[in-house]
Amino acid sequence: MGTHSERRYTEVLRQRTAAIEGLFGKHSLYLASPVPFYLGGDATILGFDEYLPDHTVFCTNEMTGAWGSGQKPGNSGEFELVMVLAKGSTLAPSRAADGLMRKGWLGVTLHGFAKYSTQAVLTPGEVAGPLPDAFSPHTHLLFVDFAAGKVKFGFGGRQYGLLLLISISAAEERYHEAHGAEALLKKLRKAGSYPASDPARMDVL
Repeated sequence: MGTHSERRYTEVLRQRTAAIEGLFGKHSLYLASPVPFYLGGDATILGFDEYLPDHTVFCTNEMTGAWGSGQKPGNSGEFELVMVLAKGSTLAPSRAADGLMRKGWLGVTLHGFAKYSTQAVLTPGEVAGPLPDAFSPHTHLLFVDFAAGKVKFGFGGRQYGLLLLISISAAEERYHEAHGAEALLKKLRKAGSYPASDPARMDVL
C-alpha cells in the first residue's frame, strides 16, 4: 500500500481495536498472519476472556472501517465475525511446544468465512455447512446478528455489524429449515446454549 493507504489502514486498525475492546474488554489473544489479509493472508483475530464467564470470545479485527477489505456488506453494512468457545475447547487456538500460536479450527473457520465474505453476502438467520469433522457431531453454522440489541459496534462516526457464527447439529439444522432461525435461537437461549459453539452439548430440540 502507498503512504496514504498505510496511514489510513493504521488509523482504522487503531479505532477498530478500541471499539471492539470497548465491547468485550482488553484482548488476551492477538492472532495475526505475517501476510496481511489484503495480500491473501489470514484475518487477524482477537480473543477476549472477560466478556462471558468460562468462555472466550473470538472476533476478527479486519473487515470493517471502509479501508478496502473487499467484504460484500450485509444489510447493516460491513461486519466483523465472532465465535464463542468454552475455555479449554479443543477448537481454540493454542500455543505449540515451539512457542508459536496455532490457529486451531476456530481460526480456520473465522478466516475461511472472512475470505468467503469477500465473495458472497453472509446474512443473519442463514446457515452454512458442512463443517469439518473436528466440529462433530455439529454439522453447520448458524449466522446470528450479534450487534442487535444491547451490543452496539461502531467507530469513526459509523455503525458496523458483528456476525456470530454458532455451531449446530444436523437435527437443529433441519429444525431451522422447518421453523426458521428465530425459533431455533429461542431454543438455544432457553437451553443456555447461546452464544457458544459447543459440539459436546446436547441438542436443544
